[in-house]
Amino acid sequence: IRRPPRSTPLYSSAASDVYKRQALESLPFFPQLSGTPTVTHSNRQNQIFDELTVIDWSSASRPAVGKDSIWIVSQIADITRLSNPPTRTQARNEIDSVIKATDVDHSRLIAIDVSLGLPSPFEEVLGLPGASWRDTWNLINSKVSDAIDNSNNRFVAGSSLNAMLGEERGPFWGHPDGRTYAELHPKRPSFPWGSKNIPEFRLCEQLMRAKKLAIQSTWKLAYPGSVGGQFLMAVPWLTTLKEKYPQVKIWPFETGFATRPQKGEIWVAEIWPTEFPRLFQHKVKDADQVISVLTYLDDCNSSGLIKDLLLGPVDLASAEIAQRAEGWPISPALSEIQ
Repeated sequence: IRRPPRSTPLYSSAASDVYKRQALESLPFFPQLSGTPTVTHSNRQNQIFDELTVIDWSSASRPAVGKDSIWIVSQIADITRLSNPPTRTQARNEIDSVIKATDVDHSRLIAIDVSLGLPSPFEEVLGLPGASWRDTWNLINSKVSDAIDNSNNRFVAGSSLNAMLGEERGPFWGHPDGRTYAELHPKRPSFPWGSKNIPEFRLCEQLMRAKKLAIQSTWKLAYPGSVGGQFLMAVPWLTTLKEKYPQVKIWPFETGFATRPQKGEIWVAEIWPTEFPRLFQHKVKDADQVISVLTYLDDCNSSGLIKDLLLGPVDLASAEIAQRAEGWPISPALSEIQ
């Protein structure tokens, strides 16, 4: 739902408050989280983002709560809200409500534990000159389907994507025991893969692994740490989100390695929650991770240090590949490297 222009009566003070209340009422209420900083009007002037959201995504094939499910924590109207939607459809609806509850002049960072790109040069699979992340996303959208009960075709999609490359099975790999897919092997293939020498890891992941971080590959569709499954199940939603809300920008693809959003912009950026310090405030690890990441980012946001997390790679060649095709995470480890 797109908001009308500022000139309409909706943006009178009273009407705007009603609009935001209606959006908030659609969200589950949780009390203010102990130890989680809250954005207030008194400190907001020194921040780069007015409000923050952190999402732990899931590629689950059935509704789930608790461990290994979706967790969302958001700062909304000076309240921190935590939720555990059992399906991706419910999670999408909740993020819609968060965006509607965000003041039209306020910026928001949505940090999500999903790789937003694939190792280059996969984007060249369609043979288009100047291929980019948009071509990869369009291809994913043409292959993936996701139902309201979480049932999805991510393994069929992975097999179909492999088939397009016209070589041996791979680079996508991994599927549940007892199943067979024409072009999707249960075991990891050799990398670099195929005639294009496609690497197993993106540039950012190679740097993070050099820092001894346990980073998984986006080609991996099954088993613990199936990053690829989450990628396939997030891209269609993020594409729709951008279509519904023109203020949503994917960092760094659409923003460059900028360090400050424009007024009213909502940036979506990837994170690896396991690299952030944990606060151990929730019995469920996934919930504790989103709370911990939000706390860390909020501290950086208040102090201005979040700019260091948004700088991107130092060398121009890596920055070009990251911005055009592979993406880049908001990462304490990578900010230390530079």
